[in-house]
Amino acid sequence: LYKTTNFGKSWTRIIEDTDVDGYMLSFVQDPIEPKLMFAGTEFGLYVSFDGGEVWNKWTEGYPTVSTYDMVIQPREHDLVIGTFGRAIWILDDIRPLREIASKGSNVVGEQLYAYPTQDAYLFETKEAKGTRFMADAIYKGEDKPFGAAINFSIKATSKQDTTLKSDTVRAQIMDASGNVVRNLFTVVKDPGLNRIQWSLNKTGVRFPGSPKPKEGAPEPGGRQVLPGTYTVQLTYNGASASTSVTVHADPRIDVPASQMRVMTDKYDEVYATATKATEAVDRIEEARATIKKINGMLEESDAAGKADVKKQGDEAEKALKTMKEAISGKEDVQGIYVEPLLPSSRLYRALSHLGIYNQPNSNQDRTIAQAKAAVSAQIDAVNKYFEEDWSKYQEAVKALELQLFKNYEPIK
Repeated sequence: LYKTTNFGKSWTRIIEDTDVDGYMLSFVQDPIEPKLMFAGTEFGLYVSFDGGEVWNKWTEGYPTVSTYDMVIQPREHDLVIGTFGRAIWILDDIRPLREIASKGSNVVGEQLYAYPTQDAYLFETKEAKGTRFMADAIYKGEDKPFGAAINFSIKATSKQDTTLKSDTVRAQIMDASGNVVRNLFTVVKDPGLNRIQWSLNKTGVRFPGSPKPKEGAPEPGGRQVLPGTYTVQLTYNGASASTSVTVHADPRIDVPASQMRVMTDKYDEVYATATKATEAVDRIEEARATIKKINGMLEESDAAGKADVKKQGDEAEKALKTMKEAISGKEDVQGIYVEPLLPSSRLYRALSHLGIYNQPNSNQDRTIAQAKAAVSAQIDAVNKYFEEDWSKYQEAVKALELQLFKNYEPIK
């Protein structure tokens, strides 16, 4: 590979035999940052950030394969490669590499560095014609992930350690008003350039019947956000950095912003109702766990009247289980179980009518109203039970004066 700076009067070799493996097959120079170069050889892809002084083999997801042709897509800033025997391979959004070439490799050495983020689109998809389930006999290429790719780089946590064992980078996404719409995190295994994928959605809610998440578990995803510019605040090991992402509507769909806001309001109404239903189920499960603990204490107790309290607890367990099943369905069922009149079913049905590009209609309002009414009726039943029956059970347990601790005699 040679380059000229005087329109071909003289040429300088910029790749030596010791720089790469295999003979040269293709080359492309970034049209925006000329110091960023890509070279394809018989044995892989190489990148230079300094105009060809130093070449690095690209191994992240790319095999050692004949790299026959390359082009940089000007709108998406993707490196598109034609290989021998493996069709097309695309490196999505090379702008972080462009940033490194422009500002120098010292940016990768910073504790945390955030790179410019590519614009993202709330595009609609539909199922392709043909086979629906690929199984293992039909080839399906890897699609570009939906949403926004948030690019950042970190360095190792210790100067003595050149590799990062494990650490967490957190991303807080805020709208134009400064409201936090999503919290994401990723455990990074290696220092250097990394990526978090945001699916352009808000934080969702937990639906009734789903277990409480363990500490540190990811937030549930919710509805899609509206078009606009969002700030991404990254934190890692005491350092912080920020970038922004502009979210666009699908340019193929002509929907007024006011209509999209109406639809997101309907989403939020369903989520608020689901939160109430989940709170009711959580309360029921907490009460059932309490009964289990008390029954365990009763087995170790010699208090008079414990048999009556145990009976009350068993009756309470049955009543609580019935109330839970009236909200989120039967426990321990096999096969496909559908009960369309349950509040949880009505909530999911209401969501199935919604979409940010959908036209508001009466069917949506009807299913939302049905879900709210079903949830409200069960919450009233739960509240009544805890005010009356559960209070009686509490008083009966308190009257026994159960001891948390045994009296231990010295071991002789």
